[in-house]
Amino acid sequence: MTKICSKCKQSKQLESYHKKGGTRDGLRNECKECKKQYDIQYQITHQVKYQQYRNSHKEKSKEYQKQYNTRLKNLVFQHYENQCTGCRIKDTRLLQIDHINNDGAEHRRQLSPKTRGSSGAYFYLWIIKNNFPTNLQLLCANCHFLKTQGFFP
Repeated sequence: MTKICSKCKQSKQLESYHKKGGTRDGLRNECKECKKQYDIQYQITHQVKYQQYRNSHKEKSKEYQKQYNTRLKNLVFQHYENQCTGCRIKDTRLLQIDHINNDGAEHRRQLSPKTRGSSGAYFYLWIIKNNFPTNLQLLCANCHFLKTQGFFP
């Protein structure tokens, strides 16, 4: 089945269109290629405007990002019971995410090209999007150190 793009006027397969709720066929009117070209052009023409806004609202933006990161961290920690798996300490300032199978370095290497980083908010977001994997746990800094040194039971 095909549809005609409202921008380039070409008939294309339905897979060439992004989904959009609220439309009769559930698809956007312009094809993915035309939408991509539009988005690039829009970013170019509005780049200066965005930079001015970001520069004039640096503190507000920084505060928002800090709150967002804290919300993600709290959500992840709550799922993993807000306590160290080893000693049951509940001070969230001391808690860290641990890979149960000791494959954290490899996991970070796999995540790094896909996300902008493999720690902090990006890692918490990855955990949430992947339904809180069971190969992760919370450990306090002391238990985590002991585990990496081979002394953790």
